[in-house]
Amino acid sequence: CGKAIEFLEKQFSNPFSQPKLIKADLAGYPCDEAEQLKKPLATVSLKNLYFAATRASIRFGSNMSRGLKLGMDTGFDSGSTLDYVYENKAQSRTFIGGALGEIIDRIYLNAIGWRAIRVHKIHNEVMLAKASALLRAEQKPLRIMDIAAGHGRYVLDAALAVKADHVLMRDYSELNVTAGRAMIQQYGLQDVAQFELADAFDGASIAVVQPKPTIAIVSGLYELFPENDLIQTSLKGVHAALESDGYLVYTNQPWHLQLELIARTLARH
Repeated sequence: CGKAIEFLEKQFSNPFSQPKLIKADLAGYPCDEAEQLKKPLATVSLKNLYFAATRASIRFGSNMSRGLKLGMDTGFDSGSTLDYVYENKAQSRTFIGGALGEIIDRIYLNAIGWRAIRVHKIHNEVMLAKASALLRAEQKPLRIMDIAAGHGRYVLDAALAVKADHVLMRDYSELNVTAGRAMIQQYGLQDVAQFELADAFDGASIAVVQPKPTIAIVSGLYELFPENDLIQTSLKGVHAALESDGYLVYTNQPWHLQLELIARTLARH
């Protein structure tokens, strides 16, 4: 007890200093955790057997569940998968799968990670509405840019709700761009929105977009990439692109309950 008190008094006697995490991708706890997840598990271990069984069940389920099949084909972090999760409609992959396929798909869509992603979408919409109201109050144009929009469903939902003057969606994937352009047509926003093929980490390309956005969105992107230098380059491009006194709507998942499960079982783009 005496040593514990001595330790606590020593810690509280030192002035608080916020740790700098700019290089946390190269050293420290987050880096160590990432490196551990890259290492293969011992072949003969309960944990390895558990994850092998999980991978097998995902492959089996993908024969019947549309969501699992989409994740296997495009990656469980792809724009296609996220759009499916946002839509949240359980579907069997084939007629043969029938009700069982829908049940498996519903279990998949109700996973804690996907429920969090749908809350993520709500947070985006709330923050976009708040930023939009502030811009309208200042009689400024409402021009939205998303640097990694996926299919763009949540951006277009928000654009309709706030009556955006212009929407620019960008993504690195031709599949996402094609799907996003089709969604623009579906929403009837051809005169307001455009979707272009672009790299979210090409800061120079982001910096010169026209017209200059008054709201920039970065959602569910940066946590997928371990290199902090890339993220800084992207953010500098976003800062340069934004109109003076514009707003950045940024969301991420700093912690995930199923991190090891994701690392060891799910296909990524």
